[in-house]
Amino acid sequence: MAHYDPFASSFDHPLINSSPDFSSRNGTFSNRPVGGLQSSSLAGVLPSFGSQQPLRDRLTIWKELDAERHLLLNDLLYQLETTQEQLRKTRLEQQASNCLDYEDRNAFVMVLIDGDGTVFNKELLSKGEAGGKEAANRLVLAASDLIAQRLAHLQSPKLVLRIYADLAALSDLLVRSQIIESPLTLDDFIRGFNSSEALFDFVDTGNRPGATADKVCQLLKLNLYDCHCHQVIFAPSHSREYGVALQEVLGDSQVVSHLTLVESVPFDKELEHVQSQFHSARFDSIFCKSRPSGLAAIAPPKPASAVLPALTKVESNKTTANSSASSTPAPNWATITAAIPPAPPGLKALANGSTTSVNSSKAGSKVAGKPGKPRTIQTNRFGQRIDDTDSTIPNYEIQRVKKLKLCNLYYLQGKDMCPSSSCTHRHDYPISNSERRTLREVARMTPCYFRTECENPDCIYGHQCPQNKPNEPDCYFKEDCRYHGWGHGIDTRVVKTTKI
Repeated sequence: MAHYDPFASSFDHPLINSSPDFSSRNGTFSNRPVGGLQSSSLAGVLPSFGSQQPLRDRLTIWKELDAERHLLLNDLLYQLETTQEQLRKTRLEQQASNCLDYEDRNAFVMVLIDGDGTVFNKELLSKGEAGGKEAANRLVLAASDLIAQRLAHLQSPKLVLRIYADLAALSDLLVRSQIIESPLTLDDFIRGFNSSEALFDFVDTGNRPGATADKVCQLLKLNLYDCHCHQVIFAPSHSREYGVALQEVLGDSQVVSHLTLVESVPFDKELEHVQSQFHSARFDSIFCKSRPSGLAAIAPPKPASAVLPALTKVESNKTTANSSASSTPAPNWATITAAIPPAPPGLKALANGSTTSVNSSKAGSKVAGKPGKPRTIQTNRFGQRIDDTDSTIPNYEIQRVKKLKLCNLYYLQGKDMCPSSSCTHRHDYPISNSERRTLREVARMTPCYFRTECENPDCIYGHQCPQNKPNEPDCYFKEDCRYHGWGHGIDTRVVKTTKI
């Protein structure tokens, strides 16, 4: 196509010049009509037409050429955009493939257990260190079977296990429930458990109320959104915080399938409505199927028995050669009754039909409670247990009794109820009836392990904060209160009294 320079001194365009050309290159004068064509300059570009062709026809031709040019540009842009989109998809697929390879390279499954509510069974705990190792092996097998079913695409993922519990409260519960004989047995069990696998840990959370649930909830969220964690096997307790945490998980459809709930004991009301929306599993050969009772029934003392020898008739006025020669006198009623050991004090009380033990030389050894008094549990409209407190006891008297450091179990439930042979609280104080009532109020300041769901009528511990006020979420001590998170704002109006 010919090119024209409009700034050149010899500019000569066939479609623009309509006046005589006084500056043509050859210096000759030419007078062309407007739109006069030169075949040599537009040959091959425009179709040939006469010099008298209307301007509108020529404009139509130019519009057609512009349309063709626009179509060409659109086709080029479409091909460019298509190529760019294909390139972007290819890069994303490559990045996703690399990411999957990276995730699978360090893939692991987290087993997260709240040890306050999910307790190992008696068979394992009673074996001490050997039981801890056996429990770890059973968990490995159970989790491996679950991984093989749900994550078949993974090849040998790592298994990480964390158990969190308040070990002081747990050992006390297990001893009182007669699952283990001494807190040292639990220490041996944990030692064996932790030493069995490199990534298995049984962690003490301390005695701060709600510490276990706080730690477990934070680790649950952390691992659910970890790209390397492909599954969380979660064994919760009865804490309400877990219901809130699981509701948040349900709100994110991307991680719901990554969570499996382990049910050892039946879930509470807070978890029942969300249980069906997650995968679930049971490890019945590892954990208790029911919660340990805080106070196991103690069998009444068995009466002492003695084998009575056959009685022989003793002649008072006659002696024989054999009898005089014998060094062992013939048994009679006096010698037999002397040989029978005396009955324990508690047996006499049981024989008399009394539920209290008799007084001993040590004051305060009898069980608090009057003979024949019905054993009851008071609950509100929500089924929460309500404590029967005595508001007439002055605060200074409560503080005085607290400073005495008396053993609650010994003075409120009987001398045989304290399981510790090295108890650091007093067993020798001559307690009065009024002090015993005050001590009962002091014992209520210690939260019960089962909280408001306790069903033991003889439980001496608290089931709501002593300073609890309905509809108030906290007391004076705020987060430092031992009942923080569950023991406040409880309706104390009793609507049901259950006799046990």
